Amino acid sequence: MKEISYNNGKYKLPNCWELLTPMQFAKIAKAIYLYISKEKDVVEFRLMVLEAISGYKRSSAKISKEYQEQINCNLLIMSCHIDFVLTPEYVKDEVWNVISLELKKALQDNFPNEIYDAKLIQELIRVQNMLSWQPVINTKLPKNLIPELHVNNEIWHGPVFSLPGGILQTDLMAGEYLDARELVHTFSLSGDINHLKQLAAVLYRTDRKIYKTSETQLRMIKLASGFETLLYGIWFQFICWQEYFIKHPVFSILFQSEYDGKNKINLGSSETIYSMSKDGYGTVEEVANMNVVDYLLIQIKYLKDGVGQLRALEKNDAEIARTMELPVETIMML
Repeated sequence: MKEISYNNGKYKLPNCWELLTPMQFAKIAKAIYLYISKEKDVVEFRLMVLEAISGYKRSSAKISKEYQEQINCNLLIMSCHIDFVLTPEYVKDEVWNVISLELKKALQDNFPNEIYDAKLIQELIRVQNMLSWQPVINTKLPKNLIPELHVNNEIWHGPVFSLPGGILQTDLMAGEYLDARELVHTFSLSGDINHLKQLAAVLYRTDRKIYKTSETQLRMIKLASGFETLLYGIWFQFICWQEYFIKHPVFSILFQSEYDGKNKINLGSSETIYSMSKDGYGTVEEVANMNVVDYLLIQIKYLKDGVGQLRALEKNDAEIARTMELPVETIMML
């Protein structure tokens, strides 16, 4: 926990994801959705995060305008101390290269308006108009923060997805991973919360030993009401897991395509499972229940084999890139 002193009082606020309750996390996830959908600006987003964590709200009581503004100002100042959800991302350009090491260190974890050291403020004033940065959501989750759902006297277990010591431990299966990817993409286009209900039905069940797409509809019906906020937590959590794979030095190669603007692995996913089954990796059901890490490693093998076959035909990297719809840089890595 992080203790801050303000207005002669001391307050304790969480300073990392793992200290949140499932509902706190889910409320922040909903705020994240509204923020990235541009329904809330960064100030409103920060206040929603503070409310999710602490319960503090902007007062609706009939008080003077000046006192109301003071309360809102106090809440905003407090919200800025919650620094693990939204972090600044600076462009490492020529301006960044010439600022002092002390200012760089201060900016790594703070927005420009959160620098209070007088000496650093003077330096910042000189470069602030030329400094390129944007607020980004922190997607590095240490574990599944909504490990289970309680539905009609049943306990539905979610996937294990943890990173002790930076090493992934997961029981996420290929079939549920691919179905979840499709639902998250569809939700991003429609905003229809029914897609999130289906997402929860894909990822959560009483027995995680086997995944069957055909059983998700029945689970979705059981999620008829009372889970809306938690659904946003499940949505954001899966996005974080997907970001882990996209940025991973081994798996990132699967998520590059300069031709269609989409993550390559998202194209033809169900066909891939059938192809893997035909190639001897097991029945369709066995491939669908394969650990997602094993599945992605096999996809990399397919990619390397495809490049190898084209090189055997004396195709150059530019021709292979056009054929496989991948950047030339990716082909050169294979």
